[in-house]
Amino acid sequence: MPLRRREQMAYADWGTTVVRNGVRMHNHEDMAVDPRDDTSRFHAVLGEGRVRLCGYKAHGLLFVDGAETAMPNSRTLSGGTMLEFVMEGWEARVYEQIGFADLWLKEPDGTQWSATCGFEHGAGWEGG
Repeated sequence: MPLRRREQMAYADWGTTVVRNGVRMHNHEDMAVDPRDDTSRFHAVLGEGRVRLCGYKAHGLLFVDGAETAMPNSRTLSGGTMLEFVMEGWEARVYEQIGFADLWLKEPDGTQWSATCGFEHGAGWEGG
């Protein structure tokens, strides 16, 4: 069945699905990293604490205490690049591929977030 783009989709042909502990989190799709500042919107925002992992198109960006932070560990895998970050009980991973990025964040309390961002994917591209 062909995909249809919903009219409210924020970024044309790019989208995401965000999941927290197995539950879809629509309110973390196509949003700002800081809800008080709507100028920097991302397809996915994982986390609600001081560490947030954001997805934009086929890339992941990490924010710690509101500032963009480099993910220091990276390695090339078949078909893409894996980026990793560990700090004070926080763990983050991004697997960037052509056209897609898989994101995963674990908070110190054990809460787990995941998302896939990509071309013609997720919010706005559900089939039917």
